[in-house]
Formats: sequence, C-alpha cells, structure tokens
Amino acid sequence: MAQERIYLDEHIRFISYDNDKSGEQHNILAIYNVPMCFKLVMNQQTISIRHLKLALLCLIRKHTILRTSLNYDTAKDCLMQTIKQMPNDDDDHYYSFQLTKISSEDELEQI
Repeated sequence: MAQERIYLDEHIRFISYDNDKSGEQHNILAIYNVPMCFKLVMNQQTISIRHLKLALLCLIRKHTILRTSLNYDTAKDCLMQTIKQMPNDDDDHYYSFQLTKISSEDELEQI
C-alpha cells in the first residue's frame, strides 16, 4: 500500500526521539504535507469567508480521504487507517483555517 510506504519513509528518515527517558517520538519535519496558497480575485465584490470555510468543510465532510490518517497501533503492532469523524454540531472547530492578506508578490514568496 502506497500510504504505508510513505508512512514508513517519513518515520525512518524524519523522526527524532527525545533525549529524556520518555523515549517519545517527535516529527522534526512534516515532509509530505503540501501547503497550498490560492489567490482569490474579486471584481469589486466581496467574498464571505464564512461561506468559503463552509464550502471547504463540505468537501472535507464528503470526501473521507481528506479525514484519513495512518497511525501505529502499539497493541496490535501494525499500522491502522483512521477516519476522523465529522461532528454534526461543531463544524467551526473541526479544522483550523488561517486567513492571510497578501499585498505583494514578495509577501507571497515568504509563505
């Protein structure tokens, strides 16, 4: 499975362990996360950030792959695929969204 290969590759090459006695694992890089920026162009009209956020949450609700993760289950000693459930009443706190206003190409390049 391709997801297992990505998980193993990330954990072999990009995981560090605490120097203390806990032995906890910590990601030092989220190498396979791909940040994206979208430029919204408006012709003297306004866009509702609330409606945009609701549209994105509708996509997340519809497509379970956007809520899927691989986690290592120590009890079963294997990788388990987990699908995060969508709450029916609290969509506002399901995922965090960051809104940034960019005024120049230089600011965009810094992201």
